[in-house]
Amino acid sequence: MKLIASDLQVGYQQTLLLNVDHLSLAEGDSIHLQGANGSGKTSLLKCLAGLQKPLTGQVQLQTDWPTPWYRRNPSLGQVVYLHQSPYLFEGNVRDNLQFAWRLRQAQPHTREQAFTQALDLVGLGGRELESANSLSGGERKRLALARLWVVQPRLMLLDEPLANLDTHSQRLILQAVAQLQANGCGMIITSHQPQGVSELCQSHWHIDNRELRRGDSPTAKVHSLGKNYYG
Repeated sequence: MKLIASDLQVGYQQTLLLNVDHLSLAEGDSIHLQGANGSGKTSLLKCLAGLQKPLTGQVQLQTDWPTPWYRRNPSLGQVVYLHQSPYLFEGNVRDNLQFAWRLRQAQPHTREQAFTQALDLVGLGGRELESANSLSGGERKRLALARLWVVQPRLMLLDEPLANLDTHSQRLILQAVAQLQANGCGMIITSHQPQGVSELCQSHWHIDNRELRRGDSPTAKVHSLGKNYYG
């Protein structure tokens, strides 16, 4: 599976935020995307996920199998977008995983194992019956990532998954993302925190002057130099 954006102009109400000549994301790819606040990172991810229409251009999803006639959106359950402040469903932790399970094409007898693996991976094991609304901000993000694990998407778009998290939650998030990557999931990750994300990703893109460019942003380079200099 491959997601391809070409001749894309991203913005809102005819206000241009970003030009994208060409960007592709295939299974197994990992891209770290950086840019200043308001540069269009979130809007780009939403366009790639089919949640927002670009001003111009197109986003195509290439697959190796015919799409069943009853699936109006071929990316459903295959290309997943995780918002910086993810939405959780009413009910308990297990209810949220149950919703994700409906998107996964898997044998019913593997469900309980998938739920256990997902919650253990993000440090929420044994808390299936707790109300989702009672979780802290970091725990809510971890539960949202556990839902992604249950779905096992082919492509994943993560919007600032480490923002406003303590070190413990950041470590668990990166651990879960690394496991999804090892399973062959392609991903784009936006983050202002290069440490941890940069090491996970094969390529680095940044938004500069409304253009998407390949290569580290100046901020990432300064961070890297500082890390090396100070040990």
